[in-house]
Amino acid sequence: MSSIIKNKCTDGWGGGTGGSALKPTTVYLLDNAKCIRASHTCRGSFLCTQRNPKIWEDYERFEYDFEPFQELFHQDLDDNAEEHKSPLGHAVAFYNSIIYEKCRHNGSCNGHALLRRFQTTSTKGKNYFVGCSAWLPEHRKASSHLFRQIPSGVREQLVVELFMHGGPASLHKKMYTQYCYFCVPSRIGFRQKDCPRDHCDVDGKVIHGEIMQRKCSAEIIIFSPVERDIRKVLVITKPGVPHNHPSYAPEILSFEAAEAWREAIRVAGPLGL
Repeated sequence: MSSIIKNKCTDGWGGGTGGSALKPTTVYLLDNAKCIRASHTCRGSFLCTQRNPKIWEDYERFEYDFEPFQELFHQDLDDNAEEHKSPLGHAVAFYNSIIYEKCRHNGSCNGHALLRRFQTTSTKGKNYFVGCSAWLPEHRKASSHLFRQIPSGVREQLVVELFMHGGPASLHKKMYTQYCYFCVPSRIGFRQKDCPRDHCDVDGKVIHGEIMQRKCSAEIIIFSPVERDIRKVLVITKPGVPHNHPSYAPEILSFEAAEAWREAIRVAGPLGL
């Protein structure tokens, strides 16, 4: 029952203990049922380091409240779409996709992405490509070093400016908003380290955004009966300690939806869906 409760909840819960059936607690409010006591702390929210530092500064909630998160989500979508309408946006997106990529040559290469010049103009009309800084002439026949061609739809001169100077001066506030609005669901926040959005500083230089946890002090205790046929639980939140972030959207299948999906496969077969 405890897992069903946490499955329904859009907040992410971690730490604490999942409880043990070997040391049950008798709960009067559940007709003196022997219960497993599970306690967890909210994982909080996971936002980009380039966010507004005052975001949700005075926010508090004790109940489900999705609207503020929805507003943040749509703002992120709008900004991301607007930024990638121009040639500069395409160049920045390519730059960010390659600049932190590791070279896998021999499984131990310590090189990094470096702009290199072709001996002759490529068939795509490009004079530059992105290669590995550890590449040497004697490696000429080795094809495992990092190598990326500049896409035909990306302006080469903009990529050159990004690699040489960190970005053209025109980048500053002409395309990019002051703050990043990208947000990661708390259930998977610890798995994502880098922000996929593009950012620039006040000087117009491209900078890197990382996903960092914004901690929340809310706690929950769940008493669930040891006997699985008892379909009720007791949920207690820490008194006077609200969540400091809005509710997330559900991102995993509920038990009911998963069961409906399995039943559909059973009836129609995997090829009939």
